[in-house]
Amino acid sequence: MKQIKVSFLLAILMAAAFIVKAQDEAPEQKKSYFKAGVKYLSDNVYLGRKDSTTVSYITPTIGYYNKSGFFITAGASYLPNNGANRIDLVTAEAGYDFDIKEKFYGGVYAGKYFYSSKSYAVNAEVGTGIGTYGSLSLGSFSLNAGAGLNLGSQTDVLMEAGVSNSFTDNSGKIEFIPEIKFNAGTQQYFNRYFTTGRVHNPRKGKGRGRGTNGGGGTTTTKTESVLRASHFKMLDYELTAPFIYESGKFEFKFTPTYAIPVNAATIETANGIVKEGLSNHFYAELELYYKF
Repeated sequence: MKQIKVSFLLAILMAAAFIVKAQDEAPEQKKSYFKAGVKYLSDNVYLGRKDSTTVSYITPTIGYYNKSGFFITAGASYLPNNGANRIDLVTAEAGYDFDIKEKFYGGVYAGKYFYSSKSYAVNAEVGTGIGTYGSLSLGSFSLNAGAGLNLGSQTDVLMEAGVSNSFTDNSGKIEFIPEIKFNAGTQQYFNRYFTTGRVHNPRKGKGRGRGTNGGGGTTTTKTESVLRASHFKMLDYELTAPFIYESGKFEFKFTPTYAIPVNAATIETANGIVKEGLSNHFYAELELYYKF
């Protein structure tokens, strides 16, 4: 029932976005363009969770952005860590962006994600995602929010909200956007990460059971599962501060993020019950694009 309600909410938000966009009497004149580039992700941290081994991605991307707001993108992520040397993920996304008189920015998206069967990314069992997002400018700061669904053999409901501020230099080429936000949702994706045996290395946890080793590690097995994965809860808080520089047709973006996971999952193993071992994570993404 909760998933049906969220799906209905997403449909309402999407419909409202198109209605408000159509009522905007003075839309900004825009041009269609392609954008190609490459980005580097230092570690794959998803909603405050990650594999015990670093998952870095080097991702060439290509996208088409229509002046109407419609866009479509594709990318292939290469994993160089631990001698993997493989394409670990291929993505294809489409969506629609819009803005209203420089006060409200929003959009909707749908994405398809193809992970390697050998991938140990914590979100490797997420095959499809749909959602909506928006940002309301209140002068000195902006309120940001989003909601989405991860679809597959098990569906996750996700929501996020945050506060940000944008600083630009006199030339308009440099923008700095510090933000504080939180993510909440269900953890079916995390449950599948364990039940499919994707965990790369022994995981540290604490709790009761023969495998706790006094609060130490338990050996990963395919019998592990996350209890109450369908429960909606706060997952992490994030501090981020994207730095963007644009010059002509080139765009450079650097996004550092500090993730603080909360509400440790309870994991059932063949050796007993353990609590997920939580720790804060710092990771960053570098992006370079060329518009044409």
